[in-house]
Formats: sequence, C-alpha cells, structure tokens
Amino acid sequence: MLLTYKINKSAKDIFKYLSDMQQFESVHPIIYKIDKLAENKFHFFEKLPFGFLSINNDYKVQIDADAARNTIKMYAFVKKLIHINLLFTITEHNGYCIVNEEVNFKSILPLKAFLNPIFKKQHKLLFENMEKA
Repeated sequence: MLLTYKINKSAKDIFKYLSDMQQFESVHPIIYKIDKLAENKFHFFEKLPFGFLSINNDYKVQIDADAARNTIKMYAFVKKLIHINLLFTITEHNGYCIVNEEVNFKSILPLKAFLNPIFKKQHKLLFENMEKA
C-alpha cells in the first residue's frame, strides 16, 4: 500500500518527527510510550480505539534513518503474527513537502483488509498532528 501526504513543514522537520522517537511519540495518535532499547531499536506501546473498547499492543521496532536520502525505514514484528515494514520518503518542494509511505504487511493470517484502513486512518492523523505541531 502506498500513502501520500502533503505537509506544510520543511523536510528537516518532518525527518526529525519520523526519526526522533520523542518527537514521533508526541504526534502519533495511538502510540503513548516509546522506550529506547538500543541505538536504533525501540519498544512501542499503543492503544488502538476499537469501537467503545481499546486494544493495547506493544512491540519492538527497528528504525533506520538516512538523512542524506530523507528516508526512514521502520520494521516491526507484532504479536509474532505480523511483519510490518514502513518506508517514508520525504521530498521537499517550495514551501511544503510530499511524504510517500510504503506500507507492507506479511502474515500467515489474512489481515491486510483489516490493517490497511487502520494504517490509513492513524497515519493520516499522524501527519495532521505533525503539521499542527
């Protein structure tokens, strides 16, 4: 799945929000805590609203940020069922940026139809929060 966002921020600011986990946590709509485990490894904690219930998840994430290319890669393995690979590519234009996000899921279960709308909604909010910050 490919998602695209237009944001009125500099590439430098967007890169920082996506690569600095304190910044990322501050704008993410469902991640409420991130613990650093090693140089580029983190433990994410999230609360996903689901109707009038919420689902709590925690999982480990590896982040590879390349400032020269304005790319950030995130790898996660959630509940020993779902591999999630994200690639953010930031392109700066006159006064705004385009962020392309490639989202790939791998699982033994057919979860794409369930996960795609969740990612679309939550990451749309993520970038709206980032633009407002």
